[in-house]
Amino acid sequence: MDILRVNGIQVYAYHGCIPEEAQVGGYFTINAAFWGDFRQAVQSDDLSNAIDYVSVAKVVNEQMAIRAKLIETVAYNMVDALKAQFAMAQEVEVTIIKHRAPIEMPVEEVSFTVRA
Repeated sequence: MDILRVNGIQVYAYHGCIPEEAQVGGYFTINAAFWGDFRQAVQSDDLSNAIDYVSVAKVVNEQMAIRAKLIETVAYNMVDALKAQFAMAQEVEVTIIKHRAPIEMPVEEVSFTVRA
């Protein structure tokens, strides 16, 4: 099975349980991975048979613009949207990394990964 990864999509968004996060926002990084048999794309050398990186970034940005309290919610919604966009992918994995989460101690990042 083949894997295509689009890593390091950087987004400024407004997710979080604290009211200030809805107003101030924060930095997030999203990694997406797609599992499937991509031989049709290889054989045709045609973008219409492949997972288009630009479209991946667009879906990620659209989903990150929909405010949620939990990054878990965002990740599940994003996987569903990416699977709908790229039917050739048998499985999709999304990791959302929240930088500088409001924790009162030194924590570099918090992340959540879902694969479906």
